[in-house]
Amino acid sequence: MSQLTELSDAIRLSQLHNENISVNFLGDESELISELHAICDGDLDSVRDNNGTIDVWGCTPKMEKSGKTDWRLSVTLRET
Repeated sequence: MSQLTELSDAIRLSQLHNENISVNFLGDESELISELHAICDGDLDSVRDNNGTIDVWGCTPKMEKSGKTDWRLSVTLRET
């Protein structure tokens, strides 16, 4: 399974269940954000947690007006 597919599936699962989904990503933080921008139409933001994971959240264009996020991921970066 490609990383784009895995991230897309994790976002859909987060939206369906309204929960934070954990996912692994092979690469660094800038590559992760680039991949997410490639698959997401709406806004997204991220922060590095104390445990080393990247907390990423975003919203689809239809949710942007409400100011609420509609997906959230906890991403563990793996070295390439």
